Amino acid sequence: MSRSRSALGWLLLAGGVAVAAAPAVARSEANATFGSQWWTQNRDEAKFMEFREVPRGGFLQSFVVRDWSGRNAWSIYGTNAIRRDQMVDLAWNNGARWGVNVRYQQIPHNFSRIARSPYAEVAPGVLALPDTLQRTNQENPNAYTNIMTDLLASAPRVPLEFRTNLVRAQARVRPARGWQVEVTGTERKRSGNKAYGGAFGFNSAIEIWEPIDQRMLDGAVKASYHRDRYTVMVDAGVSVFDNNLSSLRWDNPKRLTDTTFATAYTGGNGSAAGQLALYPDNQVVRGTVGLAVQLPRRSALSATVGVSQSTQDQDLLPFTVNTRIPEAVSNPLPAKSPDAKATVLNGNYRLTSRAVKDLVATLRLQHYRYDNQTPELTFPGHVRLDQVWEPGPEDTHPFGNENLTAGVDLDFTPLSKVSVGGSYERRTREHTLREIEKDKENVFAARLRLLPLENVSVEARYRHGERELEDSTFTEEYTDDAGVLIEQPGLRRYDLADRRQDQARATVAWSPTDKLDLTGYYAFLRDDYFHTPLGLQEQEQHVVTAQATLHPTERVDLGGGYGLGINRTTQRSRESGASISTNPNVDWRAKLQDRDDFIFAQAGWQAWKDKLSLNGTYEFSRSFGEYELSNPAGTAQDLPSTLYRRHDVTVEAVYKWLANADLVARYGVEDFHVVDFASVNVPLLNPATSALGPANAVYLGDGVQTYRAHLVSGMVRYRF
Repeated sequence: MSRSRSALGWLLLAGGVAVAAAPAVARSEANATFGSQWWTQNRDEAKFMEFREVPRGGFLQSFVVRDWSGRNAWSIYGTNAIRRDQMVDLAWNNGARWGVNVRYQQIPHNFSRIARSPYAEVAPGVLALPDTLQRTNQENPNAYTNIMTDLLASAPRVPLEFRTNLVRAQARVRPARGWQVEVTGTERKRSGNKAYGGAFGFNSAIEIWEPIDQRMLDGAVKASYHRDRYTVMVDAGVSVFDNNLSSLRWDNPKRLTDTTFATAYTGGNGSAAGQLALYPDNQVVRGTVGLAVQLPRRSALSATVGVSQSTQDQDLLPFTVNTRIPEAVSNPLPAKSPDAKATVLNGNYRLTSRAVKDLVATLRLQHYRYDNQTPELTFPGHVRLDQVWEPGPEDTHPFGNENLTAGVDLDFTPLSKVSVGGSYERRTREHTLREIEKDKENVFAARLRLLPLENVSVEARYRHGERELEDSTFTEEYTDDAGVLIEQPGLRRYDLADRRQDQARATVAWSPTDKLDLTGYYAFLRDDYFHTPLGLQEQEQHVVTAQATLHPTERVDLGGGYGLGINRTTQRSRESGASISTNPNVDWRAKLQDRDDFIFAQAGWQAWKDKLSLNGTYEFSRSFGEYELSNPAGTAQDLPSTLYRRHDVTVEAVYKWLANADLVARYGVEDFHVVDFASVNVPLLNPATSALGPANAVYLGDGVQTYRAHLVSGMVRYRF
């Protein structure tokens, strides 16, 4: 009901403005596309309407109203009225002197329509089970599987979806010559549910849903002044994130009362409930100052400096909700809240000169500093999985980083149809309280643009970078106070490890005739982590696209294209038990490959000139994944390959019924096929047996399904 009122309100606003402005109207236009639609889907798979709503029955697809009167102009534009993916945009301008724009938009995101769960949300962020169920499972552990199987079979559906409501307002004004001021404000609200994972032990997983109730506000003011050779810019803003749910708590299906064990690997037989913190409320205040100056000898200097401060003061949660762990009760938290604060300082400086004919030289410097000023806290320990106390002390570390990039660019145009260029960059990074303290990278780049023929253009770029560690503290980070390994000493994070990177891309455009246009694109990326014993060792990407448009006659338009993306990675890991192993004979190697193909084609034909046109589109996409695993013992088995494939065909006939009205008939079919061991036929209960007794995973059953959908619609495009 609220969605209908919202859309109706915008339509009445449009009508009201039109009536009010009618006496002074010099020019105006309006049009609307509306009709009725029917569709069917053989399986209720959410991907069909993942980011949209496909209506049944009547709908208003779009409407536009515009009016001009002298320097004044206003317009209102909308799509998908009275739907969950509607958008309305209102604009009012007085030439270049001032303007106002307001947009309202709803963005759905559907994850699954088949999820089931026995939980009930009894309070915001609190998911509960019947006490009788918990007591029965606690007193009869051998009957747990049968009890939960029967319960989950009749559990109600849980909608896994959330919606984002976006309101954005913008106003600009030129109060005096050389001045421009712009004010923007944005409100973004998100509400709904998404899947969330909880655990009560090493072999007990509970999949629940996370209620979402969030609000994000952003406001900014930007002012600029330009006179002669100078331009000055000032930008200030504030952002606020408000999460109405600071934590998520859920019942344990195995227990009604709390207990404690000497180990956390108990299959969920300790705590009666679990609790985790959700995204905390936070604020950001920011400001930027910029200056641009035109210098003699065709040179220019620009500089921008920005500073922002983020704060977060959400209350800390207690150590655990398990009341039977005395250490968690007797040891107080070190603070009520983290009192978190971080300051970011960044600057960008650029000097460009054309002092030499046909040569453009640029010197640039960029720096970024993230100064984390959050106070360190010392915790006496923590409770693992709400099951068992792990004594400390444990210190928090306010991680920070600082980056500096200096570079030079040279671009030379010896001929009107030839341009060559090169760049060099020096990058240095420092990391506060991380396993890597410093690294540096040298980057070389080259580029080329050619116009060998009047109807041919070629552009190519190449980039090579080498990142090396200057200082590291692997030994300190990977051992405890007694010198015992707590992590694999050869493990490297890919974003911090030594790396050689090569990138290349090329674009070719050719128009052999005035009726045919051809374009091609290729991109390549290779990352070689040559000093990484364990972790990501190599990554390689290829992207190819080709597109053609053909106009054989005045009444026929044809187009199509193909895209290919390949991503390969090589990774290495090592088996370990109660203690960290350093034996390479228990290493595992994984070679993973993802391939994405995309094909599209479109055709248009004016079967009856200026009266009847026929149009058709076809889209095909396919994602294929392969998993190759190996180890020295030969016990590794490859995981099954995955496949996601989609066909989408749409045909449309447009008949010019009246001078101001077109009739549209449309038919579409969408076919989606999936083969994925991890997301198809997800069970509600996954029982297993271990030395600790039954270890059961309770899932939402929100798997992806193969489906086929058909759509038939009739519309009228009316111009007022």
